[in-house]
Amino acid sequence: MAVTLPSGRWGQTLALGLSLAAVALIWVSIVAPLRDAFDDRAERLRGEQAMIRRMEALVQTFPALRNQATQTAAPSGTMLPGASDAIAAAALQQTLDGMAASCGVRIASEEILPAQTAGPFRMIGVHVTMNASYASVVALLRALAQAETPMIAGDIALHAAVSAGHSDNGDRVDASFTVTSLRLAELAGSGKPDTPGDAR
Repeated sequence: MAVTLPSGRWGQTLALGLSLAAVALIWVSIVAPLRDAFDDRAERLRGEQAMIRRMEALVQTFPALRNQATQTAAPSGTMLPGASDAIAAAALQQTLDGMAASCGVRIASEEILPAQTAGPFRMIGVHVTMNASYASVVALLRALAQAETPMIAGDIALHAAVSAGHSDNGDRVDASFTVTSLRLAELAGSGKPDTPGDAR
């Protein structure tokens, strides 16, 4: 059975309609998804670039924070307490935990570093890692610089983190840094420095 296609004006109208339907189908099935994928990728790139700019701005503040902590070196009354490195390190950990909690940060791990001698002082260090919002990490670093017991944050590393289940617009970072403070070496009972191990 032969099918006769319409001709004349009606045939032209039908052909135009079929062409438009084909173009619409191609747009819906191919072009639109590609455009949406491109827009999503561009938005992610803009977010990553904004995060990098914020991190760069934070890194530029580190020297000033370090200088501020150094210039406000306090007398022995505001140094870490304890007659041994281990006790002083535990006091430093407790202080860090309290400051982190007040800034809305949960410390993931803490590692007590071997103490070092600096003149009449002992340098007590704790290396910490955490996953928190960028603003919370900045608040904690500022709190460390302004603490009554002088502390210096060093070896700072920040990386953008993708964490499911958070509603902070992806503004989370994996952060790690070392916090160092001092105690008087003359407070040691045996005169031999002890070497604390991992606290967690």
